[in-house]
Amino acid sequence: MAIRSDQELEMAVREYQKLRNAPEGSDSAARRDNLNADIQTYYHQNHQDLRPAKPCEQPLPNSRHVPAPPYTPADPTGARRRPKPVKPH
Repeated sequence: MAIRSDQELEMAVREYQKLRNAPEGSDSAARRDNLNADIQTYYHQNHQDLRPAKPCEQPLPNSRHVPAPPYTPADPTGARRRPKPVKPH
């Protein structure tokens, strides 16, 4: 499927994200790989005309390896943020 518009690109990216963890060798993985190729081709051909991406609205996963953002919507500058104590392993 050739991607011909920004709307088709958004649909392809959404479908790709749903298939991201498809088991290798499955029909879903083949579809994901085809979508990836189509998305990459569209980006390569239209990168100069693409609008900036929207920021991700999903929170970061809870992990010790992923730092918390320096701000929150209630504290956009991070001025009231207190560092959390680090627990020893």
